[in-house]
Amino acid sequence: MRHQRTVASTLLALLVTGMAVLGMATAASAHSQQIGSNPAADEIVTIAPSEVVIEFDSPLVDMGAAVAVRSQDEVSITTGPPVIGDRRVTVPVDPTAVAGTYTVAYRVVSEDGHTITSTFRYTVEGDAGSAAPAASATATTATPSTSSTPLAADPAATQSSADSSNDSSTDSGISPILIAVVVALVLIVAVIAAIALRR
Repeated sequence: MRHQRTVASTLLALLVTGMAVLGMATAASAHSQQIGSNPAADEIVTIAPSEVVIEFDSPLVDMGAAVAVRSQDEVSITTGPPVIGDRRVTVPVDPTAVAGTYTVAYRVVSEDGHTITSTFRYTVEGDAGSAAPAASATATTATPSTSSTPLAADPAATQSSADSSNDSSTDSGISPILIAVVVALVLIVAVIAAIALRR
């Protein structure tokens, strides 16, 4: 009886360890994601904005950031480098941009070191020439990014995924090594259980 309790305790400990490892792997895979923007994805505005703001669910780091806003004719209306805030990136654009659909392509780095690249679109209707109010006062006071690398140099940010609005691309897969560890623990549990039952 005591032997069966010892085996049961060992099995329980192994199962708990396996679940903990799997839980840590899942938590580690949750990287920053875009949660909003101004203009919003697929939004139709009547006045061309003077800046584009992209918001994220966790902090960003001020390195390797690039944002490009282009017309349907691939003409850039970006007028300056991106500005990185705590959970947002802001880029100035030409407020006199003509009516049409514009594609925003960006590359930023989250606090955990993962690069996030994605695209979305917004449409300007009506007369150009009047700048929209600043999207956020805090965005204009953030520290300017030290990176002004043209986003065109990053194929991942300019690919045709623009059709998938607000679809951030991050390296969110669970490590194969961690999966292998969990599988190994399950197999060990199964072997110990089989031996215990024979006894």
